[in-house]
Amino acid sequence: MGYSQIQVMAKGMADAKSTDGKKVAAALAKLNNFNALIGPTSFAWKKQCNVAANRPFIVFEVVNGKKKFVQRLLPKSVPPFKC
Repeated sequence: MGYSQIQVMAKGMADAKSTDGKKVAAALAKLNNFNALIGPTSFAWKKQCNVAANRPFIVFEVVNGKKKFVQRLLPKSVPPFKC
């Protein structure tokens, strides 16, 4: 998911036309179904917790510098948790 986090931050900075944290946060607040590597991504700020534990995990392998999709893993259920 790290790569998608970078995709989302890059989109926020591009939309904000800035790297200023407040401007990027405002741009991210408007993010809706952005096509990130892990799938459509929207940003919804939650004061208590902002963890998307039900997102898929994408597994790739890199052999001789070439990326190959291996599998997509999606949790069957996510137990309740506190941040």
